[in-house]
Amino acid sequence: TKQGIPFVTTDVAKDLMKKYQDRLEKQKQQSSAPSTPPSPDPRRRKVELSRAEDINFHARTMASLREWIDAATVPPVAAAGAGAGAAVDDTTSEGSSFLLPPCNSFLRRALYETIESEYPSLILERGGRSAPNQIRVLRLSPEQKRRREERVRRENWEDLVVNQIGFWRVFRALSNACRGITEVNSIALAQNADGSNGSSGSGSDSSSSPDVYTVPAKRAVPIVVHNGLMDLLFVMTHFHSHTLPSSYEEAKALVHDTFPQVYDTKILSSECSDASIRNDSTVLSGLYEKVVAQDDENNMSKVLHFVDQNSQNGDSDGGSTTDQIHEAAYDAYMTGAVYVSLCKRILNRYRKLPAGWGGPQVGSLAHLSAQKDDKSTWKLFGRNKIYLMMTLYTIDLESPLSDPLSRGMSPSNTFRVEGIDPSVTTRDIVRCLSNLDNETRVNFEIVWVNDTSFMVAAQHIPDDVVGGGRGMLSPDDGNGESSGDASTTLTRHGQLIREALVRRFRKETIITLKEHLEKLDETEQEEAADNMNTTYMNWWPAKVASSLLGVVGWASPTKRKVDHGDSERGAKRRRTGN
Repeated sequence: TKQGIPFVTTDVAKDLMKKYQDRLEKQKQQSSAPSTPPSPDPRRRKVELSRAEDINFHARTMASLREWIDAATVPPVAAAGAGAGAAVDDTTSEGSSFLLPPCNSFLRRALYETIESEYPSLILERGGRSAPNQIRVLRLSPEQKRRREERVRRENWEDLVVNQIGFWRVFRALSNACRGITEVNSIALAQNADGSNGSSGSGSDSSSSPDVYTVPAKRAVPIVVHNGLMDLLFVMTHFHSHTLPSSYEEAKALVHDTFPQVYDTKILSSECSDASIRNDSTVLSGLYEKVVAQDDENNMSKVLHFVDQNSQNGDSDGGSTTDQIHEAAYDAYMTGAVYVSLCKRILNRYRKLPAGWGGPQVGSLAHLSAQKDDKSTWKLFGRNKIYLMMTLYTIDLESPLSDPLSRGMSPSNTFRVEGIDPSVTTRDIVRCLSNLDNETRVNFEIVWVNDTSFMVAAQHIPDDVVGGGRGMLSPDDGNGESSGDASTTLTRHGQLIREALVRRFRKETIITLKEHLEKLDETEQEEAADNMNTTYMNWWPAKVASSLLGVVGWASPTKRKVDHGDSERGAKRRRTGN
């Protein structure tokens, strides 16, 4: 028996829907055609029986069928004994049927050809699971034939969407909702075989039939994840295509086209929230406990409820919240609850919303009504930014080429130190960067490249509003501080970090990340010039990918492995922030 839920990729789903459509059109043509013998296929020879036992079996079976037809006015029970091995049954909704005796496929083909030629008004079908080697003959009135066609169409449609396409329907529905569109006349997304969503049951996928079209939905629905890069890639490789584009930029564009509005609560908590959230653990369960379950001000635990279906059915032992963590349904609930709570916390810091956002009736999700190109939503709520573990970067699905450094960092104030003694640990680096400014806290983040190289990035995270004051939210100023002041502070802190690094690592090479990327750019341009077959479009994506991943040691995972046998060296591998 099959286990799990069936699923296919988009191309396979379209092919299955096209085959379903072709069968449906063929059935319609046959049902509307007059009851005349079908024209023989010239490419297929008619079966000729030569063995005496086959000829006798064929003759007896056809004789019993004729008796059944002639006894149309006799109750079906009276004809039950007609023909050895034959059986008669009756269904009030779809007329009467006659089950021919079992035989091999050769004889069944001979019977099909003879019956279709002599009695074109009869309907022939397989005997089913209970009679796999038999033919069922149906004699139906016009109304009974209509009811049967409806039943067969419904069963075929259910087999298509449940047993063949399966969970791909959910993927397609999520993508359409996120894109803010509704497909009309789609077989896969119809609620039933009659197409209650606009499909007549004879539509097909938009790629294969002009009858399917899209209309704007009332609103676009965002996809909300928590640290969801792997989840998005899993969904794309299982329901869109098993192979994603080899180009980093093309892969990003594909995800963005499929889900144009994504929010990652990992980004929302680590980059967009106040200091009490940013500086604490951003693990999903911890965020839920802090901003939902224990936050009396937002009172979200009374607004959002999780219903455990097992407990309602009496199948649950009444376990605690901790027991439900990492269960798919409960994790999805926690992600949604954390998203709503964090959005409310962010909006509570401002007294006025930008023009074009939803009014008070939208509540903490007012930003979802903003225009697609609204930069304040991108800046304040991390729209289409995905957390990228073990790097200094945040994936920006809206940017076709570049990705920003995470948590308020910049390439000009991120420093790469090369050629250090392998015995240097993270603790040594933190010690040399402590107490750099007596007036303000200097925030920084450390990422190890390998045993002899690391990077330190200056961070500028705006201070929270002091004394309960409330700022004015606007597209140009999302954090109550001008971009010029933020840049000045980040530059000053970067200079302090560089001076401290130079004092501690006097013989080692210290350059900014911007300088390092420029060197990579120059090197790859020289390689492109040496190879006449390499064009700018060939090496530029590679440069971007290496800048985002290879530069921080992504290509050498063995260098990032934590050695649990030595806590001091194990700590060296961690991404450390201050």
